[in-house]
Amino acid sequence: MKKLTNFLHRYLGLTAGLATFILGLTGCLMVLIKPLARQSGNESLRSVVGFLKSGHMRLWIDAEAGATIVGVLMIGFLLLLITGFFMWLRTKCWWPRGKRTKRSRLFYLHTLLGLSLLPLLLYFSVSAILCTFHWHFGSDEGFRTFFSIHSGHFWGSAGKWIAGLSGLAVTVLSFTGLLIWWNKQKMHK
Repeated sequence: MKKLTNFLHRYLGLTAGLATFILGLTGCLMVLIKPLARQSGNESLRSVVGFLKSGHMRLWIDAEAGATIVGVLMIGFLLLLITGFFMWLRTKCWWPRGKRTKRSRLFYLHTLLGLSLLPLLLYFSVSAILCTFHWHFGSDEGFRTFFSIHSGHFWGSAGKWIAGLSGLAVTVLSFTGLLIWWNKQKMHK
């Protein structure tokens, strides 16, 4: 079971992790830039928000196909969260022990961030899955509800900021995971 969990986490991270890096970054930027664009009335900022929104929700391709791809990627991200949790259960280690190398600090940053934000990340990944597969539920009302939950609008302005910070966390998790993998590959050469 240990080998399967490690294998799934590693290779889901290398495939879905890159896409979730982009999704997390665009989601975070949308939350941070949108209020600035609204307040300033700056058209270039509004066009950036529109560009980010179209890329975040559809990956710049046909709306239904893009939504399906994003939904599949989010299922991959959900599996990444689950496999990461099971990997942590084997060690249950929160802080580095012994000599603290660059690799161990990076690993524990990755672990600590993933574990501390696990409920939020599960919430946003499941709501993203429901949002992207809304057409199975039958109506645009379902999409608006799931989108409101996913984007944080459901919880007011604090929810939007939590959604943005969760997007930032996804970006950092993807980046640190890639660095951990890269360092491990360099060690084996």
